[in-house]
Amino acid sequence: VAIKCVPRDRIRHWGELPNGVRAPLEIVLLDKVSSGCAGVIQLLEWVEVPSCFLLVLERP
Repeated sequence: VAIKCVPRDRIRHWGELPNGVRAPLEIVLLDKVSSGCAGVIQLLEWVEVPSCFLLVLERP
């Protein structure tokens, strides 16, 4: 796996996940395509911490 840290102050665009949770647009888009597109790195999990969002991704 690979872990990516996205600082809160670098997030410019937000979206909404199917369950109604507001999240950075990167997470929303990866959630939409990661299970159905073979060429896209899969988002395995994500966690919100006070200073950033941590994304656990499939390692290419």
